[in-house]
Amino acid sequence: PPKPLVEDHVDQIDEWPKEDRLVHEKELLGFYVTGHPLDKFRGVIDAEGYTPFAMLSELDASDKRQKYKFGGMISLVEHKTSKAGKQFGVLHLEDFTGDVEVVCWGDTYESAKEAGILNQGTVIRFKAGVQMDDRTEEIRMGFCSEVNEVKTTAKKIKGIELTLNVLRHNSADLAKIKEVLARHPGQTDVYLRMTGSKGRAAILQAGEKYRVRNSSKLRGELARWIDIS
Repeated sequence: PPKPLVEDHVDQIDEWPKEDRLVHEKELLGFYVTGHPLDKFRGVIDAEGYTPFAMLSELDASDKRQKYKFGGMISLVEHKTSKAGKQFGVLHLEDFTGDVEVVCWGDTYESAKEAGILNQGTVIRFKAGVQMDDRTEEIRMGFCSEVNEVKTTAKKIKGIELTLNVLRHNSADLAKIKEVLARHPGQTDVYLRMTGSKGRAAILQAGEKYRVRNSSKLRGELARWIDIS
């Protein structure tokens, strides 16, 4: 018989690590599909109460002394020198809700650079005021200050954590989750991470009657709601 045009087998290809997969998703599609690089920092970010980048346009720019807390991942750093010979950096940052640029100047820039945290992929927290851009008439960040690295020091939840997003999930998901939990009674606590449209989240502990026996079968049935980081 004639040889087929396509060989009847597929070579086994190792799956990319999550970090590499997300990088490729952003490069090819312009957005993340299977997760976010900040997922493992979510607990810390939620606890600190940072202002989401998407809310920048809603902040009051009239008070020049007001400083807001922000947190995000550095996607790019532009190291520059002013006409007066002063070095500074333009940080391109992203959080769960969007991306921004902020200027890092003077002692803040020197200290952050010396500490080795002005690198692509580093997650930082900082404070910054906001002001009206006369050219675009949009709210933008002023100079940043108190720049520090964010580390995943939050205590991990002991139990099963399910993630539900208000934009993707509804009451049918909750009904199905309750049905699955009822089939696997046990002593392991279940937590629901409810994520809003602007990236803010709240963690709720399910009642005692929803405790389960942790098993691979249970996790398989709940796979669509389990956030794998």
